Amino acid sequence: MKKIYLLVSILTILNLIIIPDTQIDINNTDPSALDTLLIPDEVILNIKSYLRDHGQIKSIYEFYRIDGVDNEIFEILKDKIILRPSESIDSTPIYILRLQDKLASEDGFTTGAIELWERLILEKIDINTTTAENLSQIYGVRLTDVEAILQARKSRKFRYANDLRRAPFLTYYAFTNLRNYITYGEQKKEKFYFDGYFRTKIKYYNDDAYGYTSYSSLANELNYRLSQLQVINPDSVNLRTKLLQVGYTEEQIDSLKSRLESEYDEISKRKVGAFLYNKFIFNVGDHFSFGGLFTDYTMMMKNNYKGYVQLRKLPFIENIIVGNYRVTLNQGILFDNMDNKSTRMYNRSPGLFVDLSESYSNDLMGVAFDGNLWRFNYLGFFSYKKRDGFLNNDSTVNLPFLTKTYIESFSEVYTERLIGGKIDLKMGGIFNLPLVTKIGFSGFSSLFDKEFKQDNLTIDIPFDKDNLNIPVYNTEFQGKSLKVYGINFQSAYKNLFLQGEIARQNSSYAYVLKSGVVYNNFYLVGLIRRYDVGYTNFYSRPFYEQSRYDDTEFEKTYRLIDPLFTYILDDPRPKPEEGIYLETRYRILSNITLNYTYLDVWRTLDYDLLNYRFQTEIEIKPVFPLRIRLKEKIQEKNIYKRIVSTSSFTNETTLRVFTILDNNDYLNFEARYGMVKLTTGGSLENSFIDGSFVNVSYDKKLTDYFSITGGFATWKTDGMSQWILEDNGIDFLYGNGNKMYLTLIDRISNILAMRLKLSLKNQENTFSGISNFQSNYRYIDSDFQVISDFSEYKNLFGISCQVDVRW
Repeated sequence: MKKIYLLVSILTILNLIIIPDTQIDINNTDPSALDTLLIPDEVILNIKSYLRDHGQIKSIYEFYRIDGVDNEIFEILKDKIILRPSESIDSTPIYILRLQDKLASEDGFTTGAIELWERLILEKIDINTTTAENLSQIYGVRLTDVEAILQARKSRKFRYANDLRRAPFLTYYAFTNLRNYITYGEQKKEKFYFDGYFRTKIKYYNDDAYGYTSYSSLANELNYRLSQLQVINPDSVNLRTKLLQVGYTEEQIDSLKSRLESEYDEISKRKVGAFLYNKFIFNVGDHFSFGGLFTDYTMMMKNNYKGYVQLRKLPFIENIIVGNYRVTLNQGILFDNMDNKSTRMYNRSPGLFVDLSESYSNDLMGVAFDGNLWRFNYLGFFSYKKRDGFLNNDSTVNLPFLTKTYIESFSEVYTERLIGGKIDLKMGGIFNLPLVTKIGFSGFSSLFDKEFKQDNLTIDIPFDKDNLNIPVYNTEFQGKSLKVYGINFQSAYKNLFLQGEIARQNSSYAYVLKSGVVYNNFYLVGLIRRYDVGYTNFYSRPFYEQSRYDDTEFEKTYRLIDPLFTYILDDPRPKPEEGIYLETRYRILSNITLNYTYLDVWRTLDYDLLNYRFQTEIEIKPVFPLRIRLKEKIQEKNIYKRIVSTSSFTNETTLRVFTILDNNDYLNFEARYGMVKLTTGGSLENSFIDGSFVNVSYDKKLTDYFSITGGFATWKTDGMSQWILEDNGIDFLYGNGNKMYLTLIDRISNILAMRLKLSLKNQENTFSGISNFQSNYRYIDSDFQVISDFSEYKNLFGISCQVDVRW
């Protein structure tokens, strides 16, 4: 009997070895292989047609969409078909276009981060040899995930995705994000292979909006200032006579008038415009890369250029970049030269990168390098650039403009020589410390060719109701040399992590301490921060709630000698504040999830005012694939006033319902209502403003690589603005109106992809209640005609096209 069992076992093993697998790799095999299946010929023809139209089959359940496939045939196909991604179809162009949609998300991704991830899509990293620093740059990968990968890599080599998925303490969220950026072995390339990509974008729009106002309204204010600088009867009073009283000379007033005339001429021409963007990157072998960027802003009548040459993967040196580059250090407290504001953004991609982004105000131009030696990571950089700002009457610099204004009189008014760097000591493995443990030191020094000095006489209209007195302005950087130094540290153990950074500028400090626990279905992150009033570092971009000049007199153009000084509101630095932030996500059940939920309590240090902001969202999946999300946001913010500080209470509710239909079509409905209750200084009554918004969008996937997205939104506001998150942008909405947009995305071939977008917005802004103040508001050119209530109508049109070519 034992011999029979032995014989059967041997025959079974031989059968498995000798007889080939009869399963058909349907996405990578000639369709004629389907002819061997014992199913009707008509169904086989239908499957071949489906493959021809869709390129590949991603899920076994797609067979149910094919005519003739019933339950019996499906069971046959399930046993005989194997699904692997098509090796002949490259979906990278489409994925890159979809990646740009993250810019419109509420997570606040920067253009620099998106640019990095786009490049990683093209130049995937080997999961078995890459460094912890490279892994930390990938979206959705926390420090605990990096530690999990490094620990698992000690005992085995990752050969397949399943090997990586089984790494202890690696979250599924990180794994799904990593898949798009990694390989499981060194990519085999020719010694001098040549690849890269080229992108061109063109956009036209007839909107002259700037922030909360418009270029036309700024031009009107400039025109009014000019009228107030005219020589008048000695017994009369205007801005010119006031400036003479506080010490201006006739020559200085004439110089101011000449500058405002130039600004008026520039602003008044900004009515409609087009935008042209061209970017290219060429890689030659593993060690050499170069690229360039050209933008043409017709509306601004300005051109911009960037370029770089890069050497990579040299002994002890990972990168050497000559030209434009970007540096982000640690938590962003000490150095990050992007223009983007970092509101509530605590996950960033630190390191050294080439810079072909549209960040022109803080761009670095020079040479930079980074590398590894033994247990040390190091990075160094040098830059020489002319910077934007506005000058005092004695030609000293009053304030820098840390975002581009494209106003000639503010452009390149001072020069900066900057040198900086960091060095980290990797302590992983020492005394069994976690592998990602490290401590580092960083710093930079900027030398300026002109002295920085604050002067209220340059900014404030004299003898109006109050003198301008802004603590964050009065404590701004002074001198010709800015020096900042800092310490950073990090570690992780299993599903716990700890990170922190502290920086010092003169006698002022700033710090961020971040910690958390991470599971597959739950995480909790806490962040403590403080930024002293005197910490004025031009390159500080940490987590914060309010930007530096939020709720200051720079919001009131009528308080400023030059209305264009309001550009300072775009300053990306944080307001001095201290606070604690808690964030969580918890998958309670398979169909109920407590989504992105946070509480932030912070105190503004300039006026010592307490604020809080809370948001929670619950998601319910009653049936697959329907999802319902209900989000609630409340905030109380206190605003300093000279007599009695005022407060605002905001309450906002959002309902979102979305589902994935057949063929992966996507249907989305969103409705939002918000209200703000304001306490007005010196009044017993409260002001109340509100706004509502409804949006419906539909994403139709005609094929796996060609989709059409359409949306319609309508809104009604009473002082409270709304916004719409479209496919790859965010649009702020005022007054009452509606908007329609249509986007087409197509992967034309393995090397070519395109995005085309059309939008139409009708908007009405009503200015009411003005007639109640007849003695206060009159037209500029009239002493008797009062301003009555009126409505402003706008019909706005936009078209944009982006084409990507990669090879």
